[in-house]
Amino acid sequence: MSRKSILQAILRHARLVTPSPIALRVVNVASRPDCTIPEIADILGQDPVLCGKVLKTVNSCVYTPGRRPVATVEGAVMMLGLNPLRSLVLGLSLPIAQSDARPDSVLRDFWVDAVSGGILAKELSLHAQGQAPGYDLVAGLLQNLGLLMLAEQDPAGWRRYSEVPAEEALTDPLAIEERIFGVNHVEVTCTLLTSWNLPDDVLEPVRHHHAPDGLRTYNRRSWHTRAELLNFVDALVHLDRVAESPVLLKDLLARAVTLFGMGQQALIEFLQRVAPKIEEVKTVFELDVHGSQDYSAVLGRGCEALVDLSFRNQFEFLTAPPDAPAVGREPATRATPVQPRVLVVGPEATIGLPPSSPPAFQPEFMTRFPAGGFRIDQFDVRHELGRGAMGVVYAGYDEAVCREVAIKVMAPTYATSNDARARFAREARALAAIRHPNIVGVYTVGTIDRLPYIAMEHVRGLPLEELVQQVGPLPIDRIVDYGRQIADGMAAAHQKGIVHRDLKPANILVDTTENQIKVGDFGLARGLDNLGITQAGTLIGSPLYMSPEQIDGQPADARSDLFSLGSVFYYMCTGRLPFDSPTITGLLRQIGNCDPVPPKHLRAVLPEELDVVVMNLLKRDPADRIQTATDLRARLELLDSVSA
Repeated sequence: MSRKSILQAILRHARLVTPSPIALRVVNVASRPDCTIPEIADILGQDPVLCGKVLKTVNSCVYTPGRRPVATVEGAVMMLGLNPLRSLVLGLSLPIAQSDARPDSVLRDFWVDAVSGGILAKELSLHAQGQAPGYDLVAGLLQNLGLLMLAEQDPAGWRRYSEVPAEEALTDPLAIEERIFGVNHVEVTCTLLTSWNLPDDVLEPVRHHHAPDGLRTYNRRSWHTRAELLNFVDALVHLDRVAESPVLLKDLLARAVTLFGMGQQALIEFLQRVAPKIEEVKTVFELDVHGSQDYSAVLGRGCEALVDLSFRNQFEFLTAPPDAPAVGREPATRATPVQPRVLVVGPEATIGLPPSSPPAFQPEFMTRFPAGGFRIDQFDVRHELGRGAMGVVYAGYDEAVCREVAIKVMAPTYATSNDARARFAREARALAAIRHPNIVGVYTVGTIDRLPYIAMEHVRGLPLEELVQQVGPLPIDRIVDYGRQIADGMAAAHQKGIVHRDLKPANILVDTTENQIKVGDFGLARGLDNLGITQAGTLIGSPLYMSPEQIDGQPADARSDLFSLGSVFYYMCTGRLPFDSPTITGLLRQIGNCDPVPPKHLRAVLPEELDVVVMNLLKRDPADRIQTATDLRARLELLDSVSA
């Protein structure tokens, strides 16, 4: 039988289906800059199956027992954002190669290997700070799909193939497949992927993953890098067989160093870290399809489980606590502090150093803090202050000026994201532009081991959110004082043309020793002259404190910050939020359509004028609110004589 006939027989046997037209339309429309949430929701609503899968993924990743699930497509799209939505829809609609054959251990083993390959490819890409971990995941998942097709088409040939010694099979698998099947799995895989219209960024690295150097002539470095990654992943997936050959094992360890900078111990630690993720998907796989005789169901559920795992990272980012504030609370456990160097001047001058200088920063220190600390450029890093959605904040010391600092380092997971790096840079620029006693100051910005960091003012205290959680509603004089300081800081920001867009109690720090307020976390800030940059239908900010115009995807201005500040006032006055709902959709509906209960109705001792100020800030129409932070401060001055 000719090569062409073999491929045609495999394609007929697989009974390929194409991606859902609705899914492709969602991907295309969501790529448009003028795309809106209702438009996407309308398209998704035309495919009940795909719609159900999206809702299922959102709810399984975000919501916990006892909370109402997201019940509308609009709510799911709001939670996802458009970029993750495109990837999710593609992942959930990957066409499944259907077969009449009954599944056996070959099918199960293939899918476990495929899932392992997808997860390993993505995690290695993140480790190497690759530009498109999502593509690496898909390529790792699908690179050996042709093997399954060969096994289904020729069971007898597959049995002969399985008996080939490990070293021979792993050294030149394509030649062995050609001899047994008359075609190799790479050609079969690429024929399938081409019929699915997958992009060349996935297709070409898969085509060359057994010979990555063949891509050098294409002048596409990203393709070559992905092909090398896939080749390495293939070896890791079959590590038990690789270990049988000293030659192959030595080659794998050498490539780990060359490609990913991992020595043997680092590679072992990497695999130990990734193993639970693979086991989680395998567990779901076993629970959902154990004993199933439906080939399509087995592959489909495995793909969904992998998508769930991948997108849980996205939702952890969306729902994680805010980036750890630069506050000076002592952690529950901490490393031994690094003592600052002491310069003694005199006839017997000596330079006092710690017994051994701390090591320079390494990315693994972000998960395992070394005893004795480490250094980031000129800073001695003493202990961790906290961690949040995008990175870790450390307590540091700048010996040159004898100053304590807080150092925020971006997590490696997000350092590969252009959006995340842009947010990090915006925060640094915004804080550096505003020199004010009520704004967290920035001292320097840098990069360490390709990870951006900001060295900023170290505030001794705690977030306003935690203060209210500890003591309840604040005394009236303190509400007025804190409000005036926040207004002063925001007036300074607005005068510099900067809108915060994410003002909330977690981002407002209280120096309890000086009773001074510091506003921080300007990661979502934009210039007043760039307000049109907000994409229609895109939510920017924390939903609990978001203004109605932000919910509508309209440009945010200084008055949007004042609405958020109204919610902060409400929280200080009552210990409660002005709007609350167990679902994001319900919360956004309340903010856009309902008036909150006046704070005085919840706390009768509040002065009438303070109640009026808070309710004015929470007006739905920006034109009806107090218009500037300076005006707000003037209103608060009138309350100065009010005592608790």
